Amino acid sequence: MKAPFQFQSARKDLIFWALVPLGLVLAGYVGSWWWHSAGWFSILRLPPPYYLTLGILTVGVVVGLKGRLLPWAYSWVAQALYHGSPLLVSLITMTFLPAQMIIDSDVQMLLSIASQGLDQLVVFVALACSLFLVKRNRVDAFFLFLLFLSGRTVSFPVQPAVEMLVPSGSVTAVLAVLALGEAVVVGLTIFHFLTGSPNSWKPVRWLLFLVLLDPAIKLWPVMLQGGAFSNNLLSYGTALLVSSFFTVGSLAAIFVSVHLYDRLRIRAAVGE
Repeated sequence: MKAPFQFQSARKDLIFWALVPLGLVLAGYVGSWWWHSAGWFSILRLPPPYYLTLGILTVGVVVGLKGRLLPWAYSWVAQALYHGSPLLVSLITMTFLPAQMIIDSDVQMLLSIASQGLDQLVVFVALACSLFLVKRNRVDAFFLFLLFLSGRTVSFPVQPAVEMLVPSGSVTAVLAVLALGEAVVVGLTIFHFLTGSPNSWKPVRWLLFLVLLDPAIKLWPVMLQGGAFSNNLLSYGTALLVSSFFTVGSLAAIFVSVHLYDRLRIRAAVGE
């Protein structure tokens, strides 16, 4: 039986590069928000700072893949996949958007379906990248996928477009602080993952808890919209349920896929 290939562990001097994507994405969100607030031009409905961030992330992914996807590159791949989704959605929107820029109900439904389909395609790519790591370590496979799911935790909030019971600027500020706090947690988790035991599941559990908790602490502004509080509470519960459904579905997909792939890989190795 052929011995499995052994991947080298990430060195401590590469921890800085593993954490760079978090700061880069946060700076990109702030830059894009500032650019949009200034009313400057956009490209495919997205501001230039977004493309700059995505370009740097792509370069990091290429460098990481050339090194056979060492642990320090996991955060680059995860953030690049998550950060690339808006561009795909924008391309689909511009493709189907009528020339008069008026969206009727049929087109809106089509765009919604296409957007959901693209989101699932990105999840599938993240799943494939994670399966590539199974023969290295199952911990690595789950950690990479959870890093991808945690991409939304560091997303910088936009100014609410609806009327709020409290100043919308205050809501945006609180969401920004929460995003920064979650980014710190993700960064500490990456640090522990790279410096701790390669077989420790603790970083995976930390990210899992954060991913499951994130919708509850990001969707609460729904309850502060204008209107009856009971209706807002119902809207919050519905949004939380839908978000949690997709998150749990993604987690179930990675769990089942890793389990089946690992069994098939071991069976094939024994057959040799």
